[in-house]
Amino acid sequence: MSEKKVYLVFPPTKYHRGIRDKLAVPSLGLMYLAASLKEDFEVKILDATLEGYYQEQKIDRDTIQYGLHYGEIKKRIADFSPDVVGVSCIFSSH
Repeated sequence: MSEKKVYLVFPPTKYHRGIRDKLAVPSLGLMYLAASLKEDFEVKILDATLEGYYQEQKIDRDTIQYGLHYGEIKKRIADFSPDVVGVSCIFSSH
């Protein structure tokens, strides 16, 4: 039987245009979770905020999203073909 696959995703981040500095730090929670799962599952983490840090798109007049575009995230999930996808959502901006 093949090993089950788990893909953990930290989504792109939205921020208000008035904020000068974007904040992107690795998701420690996802790393802890991946470490606890790796003995029983093949685990990958996609940090869409960090990997697409310089990719910005305007959401509305005051809001910008940075990170990988949703199409790229969807492609990466499909390429890995996981049994389970977990999405982190620690702030409402995600």
